[in-house]
Parts: sequence; C-alpha cells; structure tokens
Amino acid sequence: MAFLSIPNVAIRGISACVPPKVEENRDIPFYSAEEVEKVIESTGVERKHIVNDGITASDLCYKACLKLIEELGWDIESIDAICNVTQTPDYTNHPNGFVLHDKLNLKSDCLVLDLYHGCPGWVVGLSTVASMMSRGQLKRVLLVDGDIVTSVQYPLSRESRPLFGDCGTATA
Repeated sequence: MAFLSIPNVAIRGISACVPPKVEENRDIPFYSAEEVEKVIESTGVERKHIVNDGITASDLCYKACLKLIEELGWDIESIDAICNVTQTPDYTNHPNGFVLHDKLNLKSDCLVLDLYHGCPGWVVGLSTVASMMSRGQLKRVLLVDGDIVTSVQYPLSRESRPLFGDCGTATA
C-alpha cells in the first residue's frame, strides 16, 4: 500500500451536500425480495440520495462550499485556488471549476483546476493540491468533489444502480 505524506499542509474542514430525494434499494423494481437482501447484505447500502432533474454536480458542490467557507470564517478573497473533481461535469465544454469560481465570486487570480476522475478522485485531487500548497505559494484552497451519477447511469444496471448516489463535497 502506498502512503503519501506532504508537509506544511492541513485539512481545515470538510462539508457535504446531498439532495433531499432518497431511493431505497428495496424499492428497485428489478430485484426480487431475496436478491435485494443479498445486495444490501453484501454492499451495506440500503439507500442513496439522488438528484431531481435540473440539479447539477456543481449545484451540490456550491452549497457545500458556502457552508464550509461560512463555518471556517474565511474571507472569499483569501482563497488562492479551487480544484474541482468530477466524472459528471455540468457541461461538455466548460469545466465545473470555472462554474464554481463564478458562482462563489472568487478573485480573478484564483487558480482553477479541473480533474476528471471517478472513485479515487478526492484522493487524487487532495494529493494534487497538497503538493502545490506544500511549497507555500498557495495558502487556502478549496478541493471540490461531486458527482450526479444517477442522472447518467443506465437505470436498469443491476451492478451500479444499488451502489451509486449523488453528492457534492468541499474540503478546505
């Protein structure tokens, strides 16, 4: 197992936002009662939060950012960079990092990074921004990670539907 240790960097807070709509795995129509109990027993997943139409990954991440910035008492002008990680971008030709930069009204010289990643995305994003921060050029960074997988996955997928929900996070 690989370990990564980066000096001079600390996580100051984490916030998450999930949509209010919940799907119970017991209600998925293509499983028998016996099958769904086996799925829940083997995965530990009984339910997940899912978006309604029109809600984007950046919408969820934006709410997580606002809460985190408020709770930390950060001045928006003190944020040096934002790194967005997603595998479900809002648009095909405009990265979510720039959408969030605009929505949060971050300063014009705030660095914006976008990483296209799935399951290990938060760890990849964290190691990327922490490496950049360790030299001292960046002081405050928002690592944003969010996906709305349920809006793009095949609804009859017996393998992925019971596992994946939707969420947006922010890490300072």
